[in-house]
Amino acid sequence: MLNDFPIGIIVKSNAGRDFGEYFVVVGYNSESVLVANGKTRKIENPKKKNVKHLIKFDNLIIKEVQTKLDIGEKLGNKRLKKLLAEKLKQEE
Repeated sequence: MLNDFPIGIIVKSNAGRDFGEYFVVVGYNSESVLVANGKTRKIENPKKKNVKHLIKFDNLIIKEVQTKLDIGEKLGNKRLKKLLAEKLKQEE
């Protein structure tokens, strides 16, 4: 189930206080994914979300996030926030 949520994919929260917010998957926990958006959830302190509470967008994957996190390079919150906003704007 976690394999359906690759690092870098954009998701939307479907439950909780952050309902309706967009995030990027930045990691995994035992049975949940770790999401951040660079604004309310920083990359240093990602939110743990159950995959049942997320809507994924298969066509919205940020390759730069995948690449940087795969090689262990640091990704800043400003950059993550900008990449997320640009990708969402492209899809409108």
